[in-house]
Amino acid sequence: MTNKWTLRGTGRRPSDEWAALHRQTNDWTAAWADVSGFQLQAMPPRRPTTTHLWAWSRHQWLRVRIDHQHWWAALLSEGDIDVDPDLWRSEEPVPNATAHRIRNWHNEREAKQFKGNTLLTGEEEHVEFVQLVPLRPMTAVFIGDPTTTESISS
Repeated sequence: MTNKWTLRGTGRRPSDEWAALHRQTNDWTAAWADVSGFQLQAMPPRRPTTTHLWAWSRHQWLRVRIDHQHWWAALLSEGDIDVDPDLWRSEEPVPNATAHRIRNWHNEREAKQFKGNTLLTGEEEHVEFVQLVPLRPMTAVFIGDPTTTESISS
């Protein structure tokens, strides 16, 4: 288990720079809610119509805030991860993150308009998520799959 976490930020970016974020995250799983329902799919190539998006890959968790024609992203990574220095404008080490299991909307039938990709969720209706919170003041949570990090015990 590693205790080395790094938090990176993009700063405010215009919508037309979404492709730069997508290049780094195109094979990640992403989750967001829009007027069609709760989405659990591959990272979208175009900025979705939503306010928040979470995505994850092995040892990396992403949180994106979308506001009109701009977006801001934060990347919480575990261990040494190579990233595009042009995309991430700030970087700081953070103490180990804490994990909290959260309610599965799809499984609990609370999001009846689930639009998830069955290849990502399998045949089961259960998708487990956790909130990952870097231990530092004023940090928003990251939501993702607990199997993508070594620091979360099963």
